[in-house]
Amino acid sequence: MSARVMATHETFKVEAIALTDEAAKVRIETFYLTDTTTLWWRQRFADMEKDICTIETWEDFKREIKRQFYLKDVAYLARKNMRHLKHTSSIRLYVKEF
Repeated sequence: MSARVMATHETFKVEAIALTDEAAKVRIETFYLTDTTTLWWRQRFADMEKDICTIETWEDFKREIKRQFYLKDVAYLARKNMRHLKHTSSIRLYVKEF
């Protein structure tokens, strides 16, 4: 699993905690970011200080992190699956899977 995928999955730990303060959820969750997601957050934080963007709520944070990393990870996982592909069944099953 890529670091981005792991970070994206780790990012939603605060949903298990009964926090009601949206800003607190975002602040707490940023402590769990690693690798590429940490760099992404630093840039987004700088953008927020310049009023280029706003991430004020938990929903804003989830939307932005998914927008940044989800599509890249889908492509990464698809390429990874293709590398390990072996001809073991019909072309129909192959097409259905991919």
